Amino acid sequence: MKVLIAEDDNTTSEMLTESIRKWGFDPVPVDDGDKALKAMYMVSRPYIVLLDWNMPVKNGLDVLLAIRKDDKIKNTYVIMLTTMGDTESVTKAIQAGANDYVVKPYDSADLQLRLMKAQRAINKIIT
Repeated sequence: MKVLIAEDDNTTSEMLTESIRKWGFDPVPVDDGDKALKAMYMVSRPYIVLLDWNMPVKNGLDVLLAIRKDDKIKNTYVIMLTTMGDTESVTKAIQAGANDYVVKPYDSADLQLRLMKAQRAINKIIT
């Protein structure tokens, strides 16, 4: 299953890509919000998105809102993965439609479990 990684920090993106591949997923890294939205329309689109909040061109919250407004991609499972751990930011993201929220620095085992949970939820929808 494809996992879109929308992360502008190269080191974090590379670590996520390597881990996600090792966990049996197909990572698709992009480094800004505009590229993230374009990647959502690939022929074999991702079903899970790891979305950083603070990115160039278009921030993660704007990307999330755009995903939820488009009937073609609105059922995408979105996990916000960001340094913004305050209650207001978490609430704003969940209200905007995020399925999950992970604060950096993240625990690798926890993130793997959340991706497995996302995959299970998606498989129930598409099968």
